[in-house]
Amino acid sequence: MRIILASLILSVLYTGAALAQIYVANQGSNTVSVLSDNPTVTVDVGGSPTALAVTPDGDFVYVTKSEGTVSVIQTSDNTVTDTVDVGVAPEGITVGPEGTNIYVANSGSNTVNIMCVEDPMCGLVTIDVGETPVGIASSQNSTLNLGLIYVANQGSNTITIINKPFNEIEATLDVAASPTGIAATPNGNFIYLTHFNSSMGGRIDFGTTNGEGWSDESLFPTGDKPIAVAIAPSVGLEDPEPMGQSSGRKNSCSLAAPGASPSFPLYLLIPAFILINRFWRRRTN
Repeated sequence: MRIILASLILSVLYTGAALAQIYVANQGSNTVSVLSDNPTVTVDVGGSPTALAVTPDGDFVYVTKSEGTVSVIQTSDNTVTDTVDVGVAPEGITVGPEGTNIYVANSGSNTVNIMCVEDPMCGLVTIDVGETPVGIASSQNSTLNLGLIYVANQGSNTITIINKPFNEIEATLDVAASPTGIAATPNGNFIYLTHFNSSMGGRIDFGTTNGEGWSDESLFPTGDKPIAVAIAPSVGLEDPEPMGQSSGRKNSCSLAAPGASPSFPLYLLIPAFILINRFWRRRTN
């Protein structure tokens, strides 16, 4: 079943440390609300808006719409400067890791469109991905020194990873059923997912053992019907609890080197030594 990610999605712009403007996509009224210290401004965008993305400089807001277009709002005066045709039923949108491109997940055409930030009307690049792509995220992978785009394909239970420099598919990963939301840590070493039909979230680690692939997905419980995930800037590198249940799906990339054994947690040596010492004293007294 195709899931509309949200009927009301927030996007926030900052000027220094102060909150400048909040953008809200209103699917029912075909508008975007702009909240700030001033009275709320309403921008008519039409076409049933579904998601928002803001350029790193805060100059433009991109709005996906179910009708198959993306509207560009100029934040200086909150006017629509362009409307661009994309694929069928776009539901996810993100800014690329370098801030030069916009990536749109089209759930109805199983594609991702790439737009230019500098010129939204430049020719679109189209990449075929899995079935029903709904969630999309980006990060710079510090190990590979590459910008990567991550697409959650709800219909095919996969993630498509796109290589930013060449706009090619870097990898396709099999995951648990019905992936919807997706996020990546800033260093690109961890991907987090939500699985709508199973009340589970998942984490996939970049292969730190051999530096070439991704781990199997580890699952952890969430609330009912999880649909989106976000990572706060200072967290996301620790294991959520409980962690470690495998999704049972194997990824199509190389995994950790066979035969690699987990290291013993050294922090357990001290309490173990204390317990052994106490036991020995009791036996000898």
